[in-house]
Amino acid sequence: MKINDTTGRSMLVDLVYHHPRMGWLTAPNVRLHNTVGSRGVRGTINTRLPLGRYAIRVVSPLLGVDAIVFENGEKLTQTTLRPGTQIIELDDNRQFLEFREPGSVKPRALASDIAVNETSEADATTDGAPAQTEASGEEQVPYVGPGAPEGHGLVYVVVRFAKQNDPYGEPPQEEFELAFQMRDPETHDEFFAQNFHLVQQAEALSNPLDPMSFDRPDGEAHRVHRHCHFSGCKH
Repeated sequence: MKINDTTGRSMLVDLVYHHPRMGWLTAPNVRLHNTVGSRGVRGTINTRLPLGRYAIRVVSPLLGVDAIVFENGEKLTQTTLRPGTQIIELDDNRQFLEFREPGSVKPRALASDIAVNETSEADATTDGAPAQTEASGEEQVPYVGPGAPEGHGLVYVVVRFAKQNDPYGEPPQEEFELAFQMRDPETHDEFFAQNFHLVQQAEALSNPLDPMSFDRPDGEAHRVHRHCHFSGCKH
C-alpha cells in the first residue's frame, strides 16, 4: 500500500509471506467499500496467505522509516529501518513472525544468526529485499498511544518517516496506521465470496497503455497505434 505524507514523501508498506522456493511474495488482498473492518478497524486490508512465516515489507528509497508491528494486540517489534527495501520478519525476541491457526500455542521459530543470514541471501536473489535491519546510531522512540486492536490474525502496523537531523528543520513526523487481517486461503475465499458486492475496485492504472508504468501517458507520442488495412487509417 502506498503512503504519502503532507510534504510529498512516499513509502510502500505491504504484508508478505515466505514461499520455500520463491522467497517473499506479496499477499493478495481486498478492501471493503464503506465498511468498518475486522474488530472495528476502518480500512482493514483483508489478506490471503497460507499458514507460516509472514513479514512486513517497507520500501522507502531515500529515507529511513520508524515502524511498530502488533499482532492480536501484542506488540511484536519496534524498529528503525534504513532507506531502501526492508523486511520486518523478526520480533524483539528474534523469533520469526508466523501466521498460526486459532488457539495455537506453539512457540514461534527462533531465528539463529546463521538462519537469518541464509534467509537474507536467498531472498536477495528472488525479491531483492534484505532481512530486517536497524539504522545504526539512532535511538528508538518509545511508542505511546492507544492499544492496538485485538483479533486472531490481525496485524496492526504504525509507520512514519524517521528524523533526518536536518539543521534547517525537520518535516512533521506523521504516523500512518494500517491493519492487515490475515486469513488462510479457504477462509479468505469464503469471506471474499460473501462480501463480493462490497469489495473496493482497484485503483486505475497510471498509464493504461503500459500496465508496468507508474507514469501517466505524455500525449499521443506514447500511444500505441494500429494500422487498419481496410480503411487505411490508424486506430
